[in-house]
Order: sequence, then structure tokens, then C-alpha cells
Amino acid sequence: DEAEDVFLMKEMGADACRVGHMPHSRRFMELCDKEGLLVWVETTAVKETSNTPRGRANYLRQTREIVEQYRNHPSVFCWSIFNEIRSEDCETLSSLREARRIFESCDPTRQVVAAGSRPVLKILNAIPTAFAFNCYPQWYDYPAEWYGSRENQTMKNCLDVFLASTGRESVGVSEYGGGGSFGQHA
Repeated sequence: DEAEDVFLMKEMGADACRVGHMPHSRRFMELCDKEGLLVWVETTAVKETSNTPRGRANYLRQTREIVEQYRNHPSVFCWSIFNEIRSEDCETLSSLREARRIFESCDPTRQVVAAGSRPVLKILNAIPTAFAFNCYPQWYDYPAEWYGSRENQTMKNCLDVFLASTGRESVGVSEYGGGGSFGQHA
């Protein structure tokens, strides 16, 4: 299955893939190395981080382990510290800043990135060195104060709002579109 996935990505012209929300198998990474497919490797911090001492320690340990497991893969071009975190509480921000420090100290050659979905979380979205966003215009029910009316939720408007909210010159798009299927129009 993994070999077929890499084959299909290369066949459709992809240069990179995001192994979002969790590390992937050693075999998958080896296939990406062999085929020259760049890989965005992501930690398990999705929607929230655990703010208990044990949960925080586990997240930071996993961050170190990801670097140890994947840093020798030439396909890895960045480390991602979170996906769609929904809070800027002190404990969450502290954990994510520490994860960035771990990645930078263990591997200063690669950028530390993240994928977000909330332009209003300006402090959170500023933590990674590069930022991408997950946007589903007119599919997710976003608050009007983020992107305006539902009819105004175009990809261009979403990009403009994210650029303005992050203070960055550019942002990436890490997820886009309803269901990710060109045949799905619901």
C-alpha cells in the first residue's frame, strides 16, 4: 500500500507530501527517499496538547523521538509541531515553544512549521518558523469575523486573512477543499 501511495503521488506530479498528524513507517520514509519525494513530518499534537505534566512530557519525548527516527532521511524537509491547535493557553504555548526548541537544537538544518486553521490565534501561529493553513472555504462553518459572510469565503480571501493575521510575507496551504476528492461536490 505504501509503495502504491508513493507511486501514485509521483505519477500525479507531486513533489512533496505531508505525513500529517503522526509519524509514518520507516518503509514509507525509505520509499520517499528513493523516489525523491519531499516529506513534511508532523508531531501528534492535533487540535490540542495535553496540559498535564505527564502529557506534556510525553509530547516532548515524542518530538525528540521523531527527530531521532527521521533526521537521516534526505526526504524530510521540515518538522511540524502541530495541526489545528485551538487554544492559546499558557501551557499549550509553552509546550509548543519547547517542541520548536527541541527540533531546532536537534536539527538546525530544517524549518519548524505548523498547520493551523484559526487566523485569530496570532500568538500560536507565530511560534513556527514557517506556517501553513488548513482551509475549507464554504465547507466548514467559519465564524463571520474570520472571513466574512459565507459567500465571501473564497480561497483568496482566506489567504489574505491568514497573511494579515500572521504578519508573514507568505503562508502555505496544508489542507484545502471538502473531503479532498475531486469527485465529491457535497
